[in-house]
Amino acid sequence: MARRGRRALAWAIGLAWLALLAGCGTSPPQVALVTRQADAPGGRGPELSAWYATTTQGPWPNDMLLAAVQSFDHRPMSLSVTGYDIRELDFQDYLLTVAVAGGAPDITYVGTATELARLVRAGVLEPLSACRAAHPAFDGVLSESWSGAAGRGETWGVPVTLNPIVLYYNKAHLRALGWSERATDELPARIAAGDFTLLDLRDTAAAAVAAGVVRPGFGFTQRPSASTRISDYYTAFGGRANDAAQDQLVINADALAAAYAFRRELTADDLIAPYLLDGSQNSWSSRLIWNDAIGHGRALFWVSEFQDWQKWLTVAARSAGGATPEQPVLSADDVGLAPWPSAVAGRRATLVPHSAYLVILNEAATGRQLQDEACALLAQAMTPAIHAAALPGSGLLSALDVSPAAQRRMLAGYPGEIGLLLDHLTLVPSYIDHDMAVYYTILADYAGEAQRGQLAPADAASGAVRQLRQTMGDDLIVE
Repeated sequence: MARRGRRALAWAIGLAWLALLAGCGTSPPQVALVTRQADAPGGRGPELSAWYATTTQGPWPNDMLLAAVQSFDHRPMSLSVTGYDIRELDFQDYLLTVAVAGGAPDITYVGTATELARLVRAGVLEPLSACRAAHPAFDGVLSESWSGAAGRGETWGVPVTLNPIVLYYNKAHLRALGWSERATDELPARIAAGDFTLLDLRDTAAAAVAAGVVRPGFGFTQRPSASTRISDYYTAFGGRANDAAQDQLVINADALAAAYAFRRELTADDLIAPYLLDGSQNSWSSRLIWNDAIGHGRALFWVSEFQDWQKWLTVAARSAGGATPEQPVLSADDVGLAPWPSAVAGRRATLVPHSAYLVILNEAATGRQLQDEACALLAQAMTPAIHAAALPGSGLLSALDVSPAAQRRMLAGYPGEIGLLLDHLTLVPSYIDHDMAVYYTILADYAGEAQRGQLAPADAASGAVRQLRQTMGDDLIVE
């Protein structure tokens, strides 16, 4: 209790400082966790600074940047890296506050394309197209991961890691349904090729619930989310969010209606717990309950972030001694991984990269002219050796185009075939050029109305299209 009390007090102090800094924006918050420094072997030189939020990411940005500066044997440079033990959203708020006052670091970590777009629109980032062209090391980054960093004719961030949403499945439960070992192992390839669709997945889940292999609600389940992953279902039924050639957003009413109807069937057939498709119930407690259930191997199919495997291993490790047939724990030997399946037979599965970035702040935000040095440091960090040293334990994929074997060496205890996942990476729309957050929020809002029975799926889709037209105007193509 004392420890929880001290942690709560630390959070209160941190949030109070953030509120105060909105007015003055000069002093670092009291929740700065640790600052580490390093010099290049070539000697001290320009003194760069970097910040990141530690709450969800751990120390890998710190380790990667310090390793990069320590590998500079031809360029004098010094680096100070500071981690802040606050939520990434609070961290971004604080970063913007100090950037407006000209006191931002030279480099910072950005966890999502949404956060990246926010910083670009605030005018605090340095464009990186020239930086990218000047350093061949950036050519080693997976091409699909750059799309989320593009906008306004520029590149604004260097993709460093990937945390895609993937489909997991329990081989033991499939064997209990009569599947052979070979069939369970071949499932990812069938999903990838569109031979085993989202509809086949639903039917298999229904059979598992009916046979008592899994309990109702755990045939096909998903990570709690405010968006309820509606965009993934929309894509599965043939919908697309953007037209790259015309540089416009796209909505397909038929695909959206099919997605809404499918999700309603999942709850009607007791394949998924209704709260998981209600974004308003995405809370700390709901995520805790769901992760505990997954860690105890209760689901047949489930959808979650790649990084979440670390949480379930922790749950399993804590419960291993008391595991029983009725209360098993998750094992990598019994879990398979696949990209997100299509609902259309013969259509390839997809995998959205969900990149995290390192970015460079501009002179107005930092008060310094060290952007070229910061660019050189980021290029130095984009090497397989540095990623192989920094990423183990993070649960993240490297954004570098390295072999599946090299990716595997960075991942401790992960199931599945990593190469198959990476073969299905897709491009994401620009969150900088388009208001993707609003686009997906509208889809999720109407998904909720369809889920609660307030609107029929077709009517919910029509309502979403109508609101998108009103909101997006000429930036929207209706198919």
